[in-house]
Amino acid sequence: MLNFSFRLTPDGRLYAADLVMAITGKHRQHANEVLRELGDDYFEQSNYGHFKRQKVLTLSHAIQLVMVLPVKEAAAARSKMFDIIESACPPGTLDGLFWRAIGNPVISA
Repeated sequence: MLNFSFRLTPDGRLYAADLVMAITGKHRQHANEVLRELGDDYFEQSNYGHFKRQKVLTLSHAIQLVMVLPVKEAAAARSKMFDIIESACPPGTLDGLFWRAIGNPVISA
């Protein structure tokens, strides 16, 4: 399970640098460099909100950001992303969330 504390804005948005630090395991300066280097081809700057001069994200934009992190960190990011989601869900609810997200499958014999 992931052991990282995320700061949230009063309206529930996540600080982008915190997310990158959790995924990469590196310091805030590196996280901010990663965020600056992501061009609009990978992640539109309009996806960021700002709170106290820092980039913040909604949950859906946070998930998009994780998917476009630099290649050397992307493989581990996907695994950590599952840990983040799992740690945010009460025990036993993750399977239900998964099936709701993909829709109920039609099983034929």
